[in-house]
Amino acid sequence: MCSPGRSSSDGDTWTPAVDGSRPPPGDPSLALIARTDARRVEGFDAALARALAYQQAGADILFFQMPESAEEIGKACAALSVPTLFTFSESGRVPLLPPDELERLGVKIAVYPLTLMMAAITAMRKAAAELIRARTNRHLVSEYVPWDSVNRLTGLPDVEAFEARHH
Repeated sequence: MCSPGRSSSDGDTWTPAVDGSRPPPGDPSLALIARTDARRVEGFDAALARALAYQQAGADILFFQMPESAEEIGKACAALSVPTLFTFSESGRVPLLPPDELERLGVKIAVYPLTLMMAAITAMRKAAAELIRARTNRHLVSEYVPWDSVNRLTGLPDVEAFEARHH
């Protein structure tokens, strides 16, 4: 395994770990996801070779990190017979493709790990700048999510019900 910009360990090191981590046959409650992020350090072919080895060792899902083009995504999906997982980050090298294109390429699982956080930070910066400019937030309130929605999203009614049952 490796992080971007770092060296990568030998893929043979991790294949036995995948094999030894397999859930019991027929257990639908657990899926083994094997990840290769060797693409950036060792290239596409080496990363694909690892993914194929992990598939052979019994991985249920292959997490193929950092493909650099739609062509690489398609090649990885075509070569693997188990579902593929890719992350799509606005700050990375992976192309941001629409869902219909991802489906056409064979992607089964798409994860967007930074999208909501980046949008939230953008909204916070805008609100902070406006608060500093106007020295009040009264004019912003109409744009906010209603308070009862915030409570439902954070599970407050469930917490209150739990407290009522146990006090």
